[in-house]
Amino acid sequence: MTAGRSEWSTMPHALRRWLNTARNRRELAARRLRLASLPQIVFIDPANVCNLRCALCPTGQGKIPPPHGCMPLDLFEEVVWALGPTARQLHLYNWGEPLLNKDILQMVRLAAATGAKVYLATNLNAMKPEMAEPLVRSGLYLLSVSIDGARQESYAAYRQGGDMEVVVANLRRLVEARRRARRSRLRIRWQFLAARHNEGEVGAARAQARALGVEFRVHRLHVGLGADGQESLSERVQHGADWLPRQAALNRYQTENAGRVCRHLWDRTVINFNGSVWPCCQVFDPRQAFADRFDPDFGRIWNGPAYMAARALFAGSEAAAPEIEGLVCRQCLRLGNVL
Repeated sequence: MTAGRSEWSTMPHALRRWLNTARNRRELAARRLRLASLPQIVFIDPANVCNLRCALCPTGQGKIPPPHGCMPLDLFEEVVWALGPTARQLHLYNWGEPLLNKDILQMVRLAAATGAKVYLATNLNAMKPEMAEPLVRSGLYLLSVSIDGARQESYAAYRQGGDMEVVVANLRRLVEARRRARRSRLRIRWQFLAARHNEGEVGAARAQARALGVEFRVHRLHVGLGADGQESLSERVQHGADWLPRQAALNRYQTENAGRVCRHLWDRTVINFNGSVWPCCQVFDPRQAFADRFDPDFGRIWNGPAYMAARALFAGSEAAAPEIEGLVCRQCLRLGNVL
């Protein structure tokens, strides 16, 4: 039986999730092309527009081709009820700022109702003070806030147009709302994107996060976002060299090896704001989409020609799947840009 809704429809969500996870892991290990499981991890982009102009982000730099906009609530509900009951994680972000979607609080609540762990990543500049309380009580599992520096100058060097004072004030509101809620288990994380200009501030930023009462995590910078199918890994690193940290521990390109199996094709998927389906969160050209429109019977996309051909590239059975013109995964593999 291929992946779809009929097999799972009468099961409790917790059991569906457990069975799907176990099956998906077995299918990944076996490098199967046609999957009976559904993705364990789902990225749903509430908006592919942003209020900042981050230096290396295709959205902030105006490189994402149209269409642009916010996901309608009815489409979100269709996606989340098709994939949420079997997913371990629902990530409500990708190329844009999710708080710009007027329905984001309702979206979080709908996602949390499936029982999956719900993640939200934000620059927090657009949060209105009155959002703190409902956000804390929404069922959100983790709120990741991007703050790349311990000072406004270093923070704004990358998060162009952002105001660190506003962000920290909003963090305080969230922490206080969580304290008042008592039963809330929301994790709040200060995420620090390490680059050459701010790598010396990691310790100071960690201390600020501790004083606020939030978690702290260093994230290693990607360069050449969206260029996986056009430039080799070495070319991307060369073009982004001025941004990359000197410390090897903070530089992903000094500590990671490309060329491994791309598990994204087996265990996760990305749904754009307009319902188009993408193989991973590193591509954004509409021509690279695996489906132009979401199908609630997701198995028809999940086991469609594009996914089958892409998995075959990493399973040693490329001949078993049809040739797909312009398949981004083929270029990504050829250029050594495997995630």
